[in-house]
Parts: sequence; C-alpha cells; structure tokens
Amino acid sequence: MFRPRQVIAGFRILAHYTNHLEQPVGLRLTHRATDTPVHLLQMDTVPQAAMAIRTYPESDHGAAHALEHLLIGKGTTGRSLQALADTRLGQITASTGERYTWYHFAVNSGMASFYEVLGHLLQ
Repeated sequence: MFRPRQVIAGFRILAHYTNHLEQPVGLRLTHRATDTPVHLLQMDTVPQAAMAIRTYPESDHGAAHALEHLLIGKGTTGRSLQALADTRLGQITASTGERYTWYHFAVNSGMASFYEVLGHLLQ
C-alpha cells in the first residue's frame, strides 16, 4: 500500500486515492529534484493514464510547449517513447495550457505494456 512521504523512483507520494473497496486508484506525487507535482488516476477502461504537470511560464517563448514535443514525438527520447507506444498498440497525446502540460496515453496490449510505457514516460 502506498503511504504519504514514501519515495518511488524519485517521486514523493503526497496522497493516494482509493475506490469503494479501498484499492489504490490514484496518486498525487511530487518530483523530488524539481518539486513538480504529478497526478495519476487509474481508469476502468483500456489501460490508460492522464497526467497534469504544472509548468511555470518563465516567458512567452513557449518552452513548456517545446518540451512537450521533445518528450512525446521529437528528439531521441520522444521517438523512443513513440516507438514503444506504437509497438504496444498504444497512443500518446499531449497539450500545453497556461499552467499545465497534459499527457494522456493508452495501451491496448495489457497492463504489463501499460507499465512499461508509463515507466519510459516518467524517466
């Protein structure tokens, strides 16, 4: 069971969410090095996740939007993540708003593939 202040792969757990059976269905985390908040919620459909990552605009030059593209489609990391998602019958999308960058992904080949893509996304 998850507990507050527990650290997993560089992320500190701030809160965990459970369903009516007291099974874990979500986490509110913060990245220890950058203090970036991350929210994970489990959905009862195909394995999928949506993450909202707070992005502080330091200027109007679009850095958060550029980083979104590098993470999920461009550059070495983005191409590697996209290739993994494609081979696992998945898809990854993202959008950048004023305060948050949203990442959504779904994997149609089971939970093992879901966790593999999630792990690659959080690296």
